[in-house]
Amino acid sequence: MISIVIVEDEILVAHFMSELLKKMGCNVVKIIHKFDNAIETISQIRPDILLLDINLGTKETKTAGITIAEALKDHNILTIFITAYSDERIVKDALMQNPENYIIKPFTEESIKISIQLALNKLQRRSEETVSFKLCQEYAFNAKSKYVMYGDDKIFLTSTELSALELLCDRSNKIITHEELQNSIWEFKSVSSSTVRELFSRLRKKIPCLKIQNHAGIGYELILRG
Repeated sequence: MISIVIVEDEILVAHFMSELLKKMGCNVVKIIHKFDNAIETISQIRPDILLLDINLGTKETKTAGITIAEALKDHNILTIFITAYSDERIVKDALMQNPENYIIKPFTEESIKISIQLALNKLQRRSEETVSFKLCQEYAFNAKSKYVMYGDDKIFLTSTELSALELLCDRSNKIITHEELQNSIWEFKSVSSSTVRELFSRLRKKIPCLKIQNHAGIGYELILRG
């Protein structure tokens, strides 16, 4: 579940946002009303998304949200500024923090939903990219969703072919012995060398540019470099 921290000095506004986000299936792990210890608290929680009010209620904290965002810039948190400010200088300073969005008060329920959904979409893309292996040319394997894509088309793999490809990707550029293949793919069942060759032959046909090197008498290697 996506984790969110809200930094907002207006209690009713913070509560409204929290309830809305919960309805969207998000986990509001913390609501912070003051600048004091906000940076330390957020650093410890490391939420996926930060809803951050710029002005936290006093002259001293007039642009506290910008200070918080700047302090957390290396934490890889998606930040959405929420503020009543339309001052050009403050807006410019806020935008320098590269927020995901900038919402002006008074905001609507719809504006919050749209901003959060855009952030959720980005998190989803990030998640997919971290588990996606570029096999060759336009072919890629998503280890999380367990499918091979050729451009926008899905390539069907049998369960045995999928197990083999997962193992090859996990151990890319390293030789996987025949014994390791049998133990991992066929669960310690003894299979003939022709069965193994046929498996990799099918993979090569479905993914023509796949570089699977046969090390005679030793095993196979998926080459992803170069």
